[in-house]
Amino acid sequence: MFTANMEEKRSSKVTIKDIKEDIVKAMLKYIYTGKIEGLGDDQFHRLFYAADKYDLKELKDVCFKNMSANIDTENALELLILADQHNATKLRNKKEFEDQPGWLDNMMKSHPKMLAEMFKCA
Repeated sequence: MFTANMEEKRSSKVTIKDIKEDIVKAMLKYIYTGKIEGLGDDQFHRLFYAADKYDLKELKDVCFKNMSANIDTENALELLILADQHNATKLRNKKEFEDQPGWLDNMMKSHPKMLAEMFKCA
């Protein structure tokens, strides 16, 4: 990026349009320090997206541990969809999803194909 004749080289600047500033800062802090501070549980899915995009496996694992420890009725469907979008089979196959009331009905209505794949894996 900075060696080829690209805009980033000319401007000495990289623009990241699909990740919010606080998440980019958290990602960079993790890269340099190995620590994640000041993020709420609801922000880990955004950090997981960034870690997947930039192939930061260790950071993805940290996010996975946080997200899987905090599965509840409010976020179960969102986490299943996120896991599917980023091929996070460990997260997608967590038994905790089955313990959430109403998750099956929500999945049948909104993501029947993903639900079929989950049962195929089981």
